[in-house]
Amino acid sequence: EDAPPIPAELRRLELGAEVLGRALDAAPVEWAEYGRALAARARGESGLALELAERDAEARPTARGWQLVAELKRDAGDAAGAQAAEQRAKSLGSQRR
Repeated sequence: EDAPPIPAELRRLELGAEVLGRALDAAPVEWAEYGRALAARARGESGLALELAERDAEARPTARGWQLVAELKRDAGDAAGAQAAEQRAKSLGSQRR
């Protein structure tokens, strides 16, 4: 018996995962933790995503990295932590200018 066709939404997720995998493979090694955090977030593994994002932001501080930490903390209900991470992101962003 044949299985029903895969729903379009799931096929888009499969394609997105393939693209993400290729992007992670091609990314410079210093972006690896950030990429893993994005991948974990996409899989719904919010705890792991936050752990990886925080590790990345501490080891290689960037505005983008701290902004991801802020988003993940906000998603986890940690408003104070999200605000602190946003401040770090803003501080790093203003240093680049």
